[in-house]
Amino acid sequence: MVSDNLHCQPAIAEVRARVQSGELGRPLYFLANSFGLHHPAGWRTKALHMGGGLVIDTGVRPIRAVRLIFGEPDSVFAARGPQVHASMEG
Repeated sequence: MVSDNLHCQPAIAEVRARVQSGELGRPLYFLANSFGLHHPAGWRTKALHMGGGLVIDTGVRPIRAVRLIFGEPDSVFAARGPQVHASMEG
């Protein structure tokens, strides 16, 4: 269980209902990103303390949204851009 209020947000429930009803057609692609953490500092920059990095810290939210709206995916692809914060480990 994810301890996040995402599953209680009306917008998520609305999109989920529209997808499941077929109103939006067959979903083929979903893009999510985690651009909210622009200047990591403190424990978020230390590999020993970050507990799995950005995916664990903020990435779980878009992943949870995908699963709530579309169900379990058939396949998943992830890519990492260039590391722009030189002080961040990992």
